[in-house]
Amino acid sequence: MKIFNSHSHLGVDIERGKMGLKYIFDKSYIGWLYELPSESREDIKAYFEKVMTMKAFVQLKAALEKLYGNGLKLDLNTWDVFDERIKKAYEDPNHENHVLRDVCGYDEILLDDWIDIRSSGSNGVECSVALRCDFMFYGYSREGLESCEANNFDFFDHVPDNIYDYEIKMRDYIKESLEMGKCTALKVCMAYFRDLDFEPVDCHMAGVVYEDDESSEYIRMFQDYVMAKICEIAGEFNIPIQIHTGLGQVTDTSPINLMPLIRKYSNVRFSLLHGGFPWADDLLAVLYECPNAWLDICWMPSLSSIIARDTLINVLELIGTDRIMWGCDAATVEESYGALLAGIDILDEVNGYFINKGVFDEAFGDRLKEKILYSNAKDFFNEL
Repeated sequence: MKIFNSHSHLGVDIERGKMGLKYIFDKSYIGWLYELPSESREDIKAYFEKVMTMKAFVQLKAALEKLYGNGLKLDLNTWDVFDERIKKAYEDPNHENHVLRDVCGYDEILLDDWIDIRSSGSNGVECSVALRCDFMFYGYSREGLESCEANNFDFFDHVPDNIYDYEIKMRDYIKESLEMGKCTALKVCMAYFRDLDFEPVDCHMAGVVYEDDESSEYIRMFQDYVMAKICEIAGEFNIPIQIHTGLGQVTDTSPINLMPLIRKYSNVRFSLLHGGFPWADDLLAVLYECPNAWLDICWMPSLSSIIARDTLINVLELIGTDRIMWGCDAATVEESYGALLAGIDILDEVNGYFINKGVFDEAFGDRLKEKILYSNAKDFFNEL
């Protein structure tokens, strides 16, 4: 079965010369919470005891065993064997693409990266690009850019000093990326930096930030206005928007905060990444009320099997089968494969639930997996 991987970070910030077992764990979602201090036996043992119940660990361990184990289980006694096999595998420059294409079966991969459209962006992994727009929210001044996590690309060699020129600059940059084939979708990840309650702001009020670029009130107005312009540009060029929802800076990052925006721009397709985890009930309301909103279950199966399974069942019961996608949301091919294994496990559980209730048979269960893992994304990204 072909798979459309709708959201990934593959190859981003990965130093292939350092690739090994510790590096893979540290670059995974487990590493966000717990970094392995060293590869001493004492540290590895304590690390395994700490993380063994985390779904992200369970799925990554399973992927490592399938890719490098040859029948071995990963534990304290086999750590060095796995480490050596991983380093040997990465001597082949085609190893990553082999895992992604031949093992995972990815027909297309959408990469989320801080990408300068004039660079290759993919770091050796064959991908399409979601053009990340977060830096645009800080383009009211050079200082604003330097204060955020966004890279300062050529787009900001010259920072306009008024909102009118800034709008033109935004549109031209997105248009140029489309013409260069560097933009399959726009990506907004502002949930890591602020809430998702984007209010309507007129052009004049948004422009006041140029008179006082240190005012949190004016910065917020500017950012609200930028979000609206991104939606307008997406509508103009018929490109979808992916929005990070749920865990991030946490406060007011539930999908429900996006309801007014999604309703207003009904001509734009919105992908709600991560399903608003853990606010899945809010997600259901948005999907029901907004036919231009889609669910991407990326990350969810890697965080909680139960929440991912129940959310998927509820969404299928509420809105049907057409507006659901999956992405790995991983930076290494090992974690990507693990995320795929976890996603397929969840889909199998969901199929079992509906088959046992007599809602559909196994043949349609296979069709449902194909829709969620491939054809729904092709439809969303206008690639049918």
